[in-house]
Amino acid sequence: MSAHQPEHLDLAAAWVLGVLDETERREFEAHLATCDVCTAELARLSEGARVLAASSAPAVPAATLRPRVLAHVREQMAKEITKPSAAVGPARVTPMPDRRGAPWLAWGLAAAAAVMAVTSMGLWQTEQRLRRELATLERTRADLARQLEEERRWMALLDSPQAKVVDFAPTPQGAQLPHVRATWDPASRRAVLVFDQLSAPAGQDFELWGIHPSGPKSLGLVRSDASGRAVVRLADVGDSATLQAFAISLERQGGSGDPNAPAGPVVLVANLR
Repeated sequence: MSAHQPEHLDLAAAWVLGVLDETERREFEAHLATCDVCTAELARLSEGARVLAASSAPAVPAATLRPRVLAHVREQMAKEITKPSAAVGPARVTPMPDRRGAPWLAWGLAAAAAVMAVTSMGLWQTEQRLRRELATLERTRADLARQLEEERRWMALLDSPQAKVVDFAPTPQGAQLPHVRATWDPASRRAVLVFDQLSAPAGQDFELWGIHPSGPKSLGLVRSDASGRAVVRLADVGDSATLQAFAISLERQGGSGDPNAPAGPVVLVANLR
């Protein structure tokens, strides 16, 4: 028993093609009995050789071949009949030379097997890449579908028969601020607020509040772009039955430290009742 070596794979290809001499064949077959790697390689190469042989066009003998073969057989039989009888001696076995395939055929079949292996690997890699791209596209499609559905829900707010449009009015502390318009749907508890020309002083933020009998509830900060425009979407403004008003306070940067009470002055108010 011998340990597997890389050159054994070359011997496996030569064994399939029948080009090993007697000594090489015996040594390789002894190794093959205990080597799973070479056994698997023989199975793969044998399949490749079978496919390659099957792909070749069948040979068609010439029409004159059969008459020539029959004539040669008759001639040899006639010579045997006319030979004088020879004394029967001990039988002698004449060794026949090993039949060896052409070297170019061995290399050709090995090259064909290599090409088949490379092609199979290339197809597998392409399939895996396409699967990954398809999965990415499917995730993107699902994300876009969710975004589209969310946009439809917000658009439905504007068409809801129960939606209310209210205006924010400035308090004395916010006399210089513009009006703000809000669309609120009590049924879905959603609201959309649109701000124009609303810019907080440096180091401060506007904070939005929902006013209930139990007290104010923070609905988050309102931060506008460079032009002073901001659109705030509120998925849940709280219990519509108790919501009485929206309010905006001017807080230090980051907002009030208490989610149930403004720390700065209230500058805009929208009465919902």
